[in-house]
Amino acid sequence: MKKYFKFIIFFALTFMLFLIVRLSEPKSMDWSLSFSKEDKIPYGSYILYQVLPELFPDGLIQSSPFPIYNNLKNKNFTNTNYIFINNIFAPDELDTKELINYVSKGNNVFIAANFIRGKLSDTLNIATNLSYIGRDSIKINFANRELKNESPYSFKDSPLDYYFTSLDTSSTIALGFNNDKKTNFIKLRLGKGYFYLNSVPIAFTNYNILDSLNSDYVYKSLSYLPESKTIFWDEYYKTGKAAVRTPLRFILSTQPLKWAYYILIFSILVYIIFEGKRKQRIIPEINPLQNSTLEFAGIIGRLYYQQKDHKNIAEKKIRYLLDQIRSRYYIRPDEFTDETIEKISRRSGVELNQVKSLFKYINYIEILPKVKEKELKQINSLIESFYKKAGIYGRAN
Repeated sequence: MKKYFKFIIFFALTFMLFLIVRLSEPKSMDWSLSFSKEDKIPYGSYILYQVLPELFPDGLIQSSPFPIYNNLKNKNFTNTNYIFINNIFAPDELDTKELINYVSKGNNVFIAANFIRGKLSDTLNIATNLSYIGRDSIKINFANRELKNESPYSFKDSPLDYYFTSLDTSSTIALGFNNDKKTNFIKLRLGKGYFYLNSVPIAFTNYNILDSLNSDYVYKSLSYLPESKTIFWDEYYKTGKAAVRTPLRFILSTQPLKWAYYILIFSILVYIIFEGKRKQRIIPEINPLQNSTLEFAGIIGRLYYQQKDHKNIAEKKIRYLLDQIRSRYYIRPDEFTDETIEKISRRSGVELNQVKSLFKYINYIEILPKVKEKELKQINSLIESFYKKAGIYGRAN
């Protein structure tokens, strides 16, 4: 153990230095798009979900991790609101059908997404496009004079500007524009309800709500939704949808637990490398005991066969067969009568014709003065077949 002590000290100091460097590093900011109520990163929607009770004081906020079809099928909702926020909103045909039916009955849907695709965009007759604005922020405002701000709302770190390029003017009202007077917020009537579509979902994320001016845009946008007793918040159609949680995933997602896990793995490896070798001993090889009885029987059998004493071998095989029948089936086959043969067939499970053929050939062998090799092989084949079908094992060959 002493000769490894220097190596242990070296590895331990190196690993401790590595830990100190990693733990002292500043945490990098996660700028990925999420829009999930669980995420506190810049582009998550944790803050918005927390303030929804203030925006709808008389409403019950229900978070839904399920598809639209699962949440709305066979349910007659009226005067409720459903909020979807994500960079892309593309429900399948089944979900779209339920959502259209939901709005037609007098409910309202708010969708903030850069792109609305699939069957829903075809049904609503809308299309979205984008343009590169050449600066690090987009500027938008409301169309309603009472809501319009004196200076446009500015959303940083977004050089791409999304807007609607195709609208059904007969049922659509423009609620907001970008700096180029292109529509980015609309109200669309369908049956007894309304769709509110906004092409700037980053406005509803943590990063922008923390700005007092931009938070005003969020509140005013959602104020278009009428008061209702139930507000559904979508958590299914999210870019940052929560992954399956496992104990290891939880450990690795928490910085202190992650490093504790790494230290544990490192300690186990050190123990295996250094301590394990000291304790391990060579396991001696133990040869299995040889079956000398079986070897002896094989030698005797080969001796008889080499001497061409086929009669003697056949008689021994027949004697062993009769002994097996006596010990297993409690039958004394001294005389091969039809009654005895039927008992053997019934108790052994071997077909009657096969048993008759076997004992007929035994009678033939016993009256022969000399047995040829061909006849020995025949009686051996009949006996082996009987053993196999009767399930008799451990016999001598």
